[in-house]
Amino acid sequence: MNSSVLISNIIRFFALVMAQVLILKNIDFGTYAPYFKVFVYPLFILMLPIRLPTWGAMLVALLVGLTVDMFYDSAGLHAGACVAAAFARPLAFRMFEPRGGYDINQNPNKNDLGAAWFLQYTAVILAVFIITFFIYETFLFKDFGFALIKAILSYLISFPVILVLVYIFNPKY
Repeated sequence: MNSSVLISNIIRFFALVMAQVLILKNIDFGTYAPYFKVFVYPLFILMLPIRLPTWGAMLVALLVGLTVDMFYDSAGLHAGACVAAAFARPLAFRMFEPRGGYDINQNPNKNDLGAAWFLQYTAVILAVFIITFFIYETFLFKDFGFALIKAILSYLISFPVILVLVYIFNPKY
């Protein structure tokens, strides 16, 4: 990883974690608050370079999740969900691999691989992250339906927010 990629990932890490813990954590949905959580920091895991090995992505995801856990006072919920998302990345890469394969220097973004590819990839990894998060949060089979409802509603909010962020801060398409 060259220094410009490293610097951009460090900036992305701080920007997304700070947006999550300073802004999104404090959004109040009133009586519907238990059903909605907005997550943007998984975008950091989504944007890690393709050439990063799975173990490296999982280690970085663990660090990101633990950082967010510190601010949320949650005992590893975010870390576990982040590691699951990083673990699912190679599967998503294989599912949506272009005909010619990946170039070693490509990054998983809409500019290098196309908007349709990025939408599919983001949808899958974000779903893995959110479903894992709410299953860990509930941790009871009797409340699985409630966790699933929370996961679906949070996904329906988080996915568009992530896409808006991507198109605002990288508007080449």
